[in-house]
Amino acid sequence: MSSAMYKKPSIFKRITLVVEHLPIVWASTALLQCSLDGSQAPDPSLPGCYINSSPERSTTLFDMDKLGIPHEQRAMFQTANRRVRDYMYGDKYDPSHDYEHIQRVVALAQHLYLGEQDRNLAWASTVDLLIVWLACMFHDVGEPKYREDAKTQEQVICEILQQCGVSDATATKVAFIAKAVSFTYELTHRDEIRTLIPEYPELALVQDADRLDALGAIGTVRASVFGGANEVRKKQTIHAAI
Repeated sequence: MSSAMYKKPSIFKRITLVVEHLPIVWASTALLQCSLDGSQAPDPSLPGCYINSSPERSTTLFDMDKLGIPHEQRAMFQTANRRVRDYMYGDKYDPSHDYEHIQRVVALAQHLYLGEQDRNLAWASTVDLLIVWLACMFHDVGEPKYREDAKTQEQVICEILQQCGVSDATATKVAFIAKAVSFTYELTHRDEIRTLIPEYPELALVQDADRLDALGAIGTVRASVFGGANEVRKKQTIHAAI
């Protein structure tokens, strides 16, 4: 994301481009070592791999100061944050796609944005950060693989966002971007995604942040958890996932 007219590269080139960010994804590997040598967690109330880390999944809301949420939008943002946390911890979702995944995607998107801000301020200035954070938060809400009703993912997202006080225009844009985030969607809509990236720079950030969370130690565990939770994959050879 280092040119004013951002052209999304192939998935292989994109993996190369994000190598510099892998230490973030692999941070869990360092934490595993800490747990083995008996190190104590800096904050035992938070989940992690230290010997005294909480075994419970995180319910922490996002820090609106760090994300730069304007004061007039904070009530709406906090309401949306609570709704997405409750939704992603619902019975239909598994730990491969839960609120902790959302937390990591938001953190990765912020890291990517700050990097682009340093490298290409002109491009970064075209990004609407509220759209980025909301799209990160809602990109798996209404995901078809976890639903069986007739509503589209965009409809589900729009309805929830509007209930949270998000404007119709913002809700529509967030839902449109969220729908296009998944790798499965990109595989079947390559030309569309290639066209959308220059028009919606927010999509580039959310997509790459989501892809980063599928790499490294976290990505390996997420793939295993999703495979184990999937009824079809329970009957498939494990080699199909490699």
